[in-house]
Amino acid sequence: MLVLPLPLQVSSALLSPGAFEIYTLTLGYTGQEQFSLSLDVDKTLEEFLKSAAYLSIFFLTLVLADTRRRLRQLAYALMLIGLAQSLFGLLDLLLDGTLFKRHFLLVYNPVAATGTYVNPNHFGGLLEMAIPMVVGVILLHGPRHDDESPDWRARAQWRSLVFCSRANCRSTSRWS
Repeated sequence: MLVLPLPLQVSSALLSPGAFEIYTLTLGYTGQEQFSLSLDVDKTLEEFLKSAAYLSIFFLTLVLADTRRRLRQLAYALMLIGLAQSLFGLLDLLLDGTLFKRHFLLVYNPVAATGTYVNPNHFGGLLEMAIPMVVGVILLHGPRHDDESPDWRARAQWRSLVFCSRANCRSTSRWS
């Protein structure tokens, strides 16, 4: 709707006075008789296509993660991605940014863990998605009462929760 060409009378009624003034000042000299509601048509199309791609990824996830086994695989994948990012971010923080931050960031923050992200808020957002997945995987397996000591999977899951939580605290993002 925003990029459809409309006659000047219709677009003047639908646009704000400031946007209509921009159209008459800049595009009025070209002799165009039809205008769209968007001032930046290319950017509007770009954002629409990006939103359509996100929506299609969401629906593909709903369609493909339809069994219990596939949901478990998705949870493990998100858990492992979060664990790898948190380990990389904490290791980079421990080594004073020599792995990633000093080489790729224009504004270097020596106290924030960012993983492979430039923005610590994006890193914190990823970890805030990964931490509930780790908790879900831990609750999925539950405590086993048949043996005294937990197996290596349970210990690894708890350690990944600790690493993800620690990296989220050290990310200094707005949400953590």
